[in-house]
Amino acid sequence: MPLDEPTTPDEMRVFRALRRTVYEKMNFCPFPYQFKGIYGIEQTKGRALVADDMGLGKTLQAMGWAALYPERRPVLIVCPATLKFNWADELQKHLSKDSIILSGKKPYKFPAHEYVIINYDILQAWAPTILKVIKPQIAIFDEMHYMKNRSAIRTKAGVKLGKKIPYVIGLTGTPIDNRPVELFPQLAMINNELFPSFWDFGFRFCAAENKFGRWEFKGASRTKELHTILTENVMIRRLKRDVLTELPDKVRSVLPLEIPMKEYNKAEADFIEWLDKVDPVRAAKAKNAEAITKIGYLKRLAAKGKVAPVIAWVKEFLENTDEKLILFGVHHEIMDQLKDAFGSRAVALSGRTKPADKKIAVDRFQNDPKVRVMIGGLKAAGVGLTLTAATTVLFMELGWTPGEHIQAEDRAHRIGQSECVKCYYFVARGTLEEKICELIQAKQKIIEAVIDGQEEVKDWNVYSSLIKSIGRKGKK
Repeated sequence: MPLDEPTTPDEMRVFRALRRTVYEKMNFCPFPYQFKGIYGIEQTKGRALVADDMGLGKTLQAMGWAALYPERRPVLIVCPATLKFNWADELQKHLSKDSIILSGKKPYKFPAHEYVIINYDILQAWAPTILKVIKPQIAIFDEMHYMKNRSAIRTKAGVKLGKKIPYVIGLTGTPIDNRPVELFPQLAMINNELFPSFWDFGFRFCAAENKFGRWEFKGASRTKELHTILTENVMIRRLKRDVLTELPDKVRSVLPLEIPMKEYNKAEADFIEWLDKVDPVRAAKAKNAEAITKIGYLKRLAAKGKVAPVIAWVKEFLENTDEKLILFGVHHEIMDQLKDAFGSRAVALSGRTKPADKKIAVDRFQNDPKVRVMIGGLKAAGVGLTLTAATTVLFMELGWTPGEHIQAEDRAHRIGQSECVKCYYFVARGTLEEKICELIQAKQKIIEAVIDGQEEVKDWNVYSSLIKSIGRKGKK
């Protein structure tokens, strides 16, 4: 039912009206399959599980449906902590809407907003405030598989919210990680009328077994029946191969990350004083070229702050897909930390790698199913290699020109690659990385104007613009 095509005159009228409204209210034009997903959410009366493959735009579909009903406010968005700022940016970009991001386990007062964003880790602490004070009319649970453990505190809070909030949309490319029992709490949040009893669900679909007087639900049974019930009532699912003809060759996304700012702010506020404590020899040289040295150190500090959230993001990716990815960095110390985090699942290729070892690393990444991550230096691994085993490219650190990023993206986007390549740029919020990203995007438009004949824009010089923007506010 969720993805049924409109057939009757009344259904066609509704379909056309929805499409017109989405185009009017959003700052982008959805792909046909994305609009079909929005229509599918409408068919479920706003209680749907959008389980499309990673990279197909589940976020946009949920926002698109919410945009249809401006009277249904506020909208609560629950997501992993690493995605909170990404949601805020997406709302601003695609709906021109501001949002409030909740933090900490102690609830506090804040001005009313149409969109309220919270992470799973603090959901339990905020649940009473959400129901009594915020009173959301729509809830969007991103990466809903975070609610797969029905005994977890956050899952219990989520189920309670799901029963009270009128409209609930779950987003996840992997609603089941290991076994069907993980579906039950997610379905209880979306539509508890579908399976009102856990025991009925467990005995019917989870191959229940009594071991030593205790029932276990670790298996699977009647899988075809369960699939039919899901697809006819709540689940919208498309794989990349289903919509490949609608996708562009590449999709780029910027993922803002929150990092510890104490050291970074200290360095930015009084760079020479800070550097003198860290490295007196370099500090003396820095006095002659403060701005240039400052950029390099601030860039490295921003990268260090991103290590933990990037590792968490990649681990989530590896746990919930069977795909491979390429992770580009710049500094050796950063790439070493990444390699240590992923162990035998990763190979590394940097300027320190011997030519013979480079070939071995590429061959293992391309052919060994156990090797899921290629950690590459932006310059050393960004050119001349074929890494088409991956369709996901991540930039842990930024370079200086759009050209080097395009070259790096094209390690996956080469002849022999039949799928859309998804390129993610991790950017530390509140740091000069935001400015670097902005300037690189502006320079990319210049390249497109010259090479592809697109509209010309004002030229930018990334390096000199950064020096001007940073200035000498820390110098006494």
